[in-house]
Amino acid sequence: MANRIRVLLADANDPGEEPLESALRARGMDVVAVRDRSAVASIVATERFDVVVLDLRLTAASTASTLRDIRGVDVATPILLLALGCDLARVSELLRPGVADFVLRPCQTETLIAAIRDASERESRPPISASVPG
Repeated sequence: MANRIRVLLADANDPGEEPLESALRARGMDVVAVRDRSAVASIVATERFDVVVLDLRLTAASTASTLRDIRGVDVATPILLLALGCDLARVSELLRPGVADFVLRPCQTETLIAAIRDASERESRPPISASVPG
């Protein structure tokens, strides 16, 4: 496949619990998976990704801080939020600062893949301001 999409998957699930990482690879995506919120920004700082997929369960109360950390090292890579049982008002707060989109879990794998492909085709994102709600 030409132009493989490179995805940083910051997912709260262990690799054996959920086939999301495998499903993305099966669709021809190059996936780097992390399970540690604190590692996300440092990986984004050292490697190039087309899309970051950030599970809100991984970041919990520190999602806004994680978004600021990512934008502190990379202002352009689109970020998709994965939300499970999340308050939509909270997701709306996080979308304002430049997050590309969100996907509610549980979702069809094809829904997430379509969102990743769409985000990877978008132009650069504006940086997240210091006023991101925390």
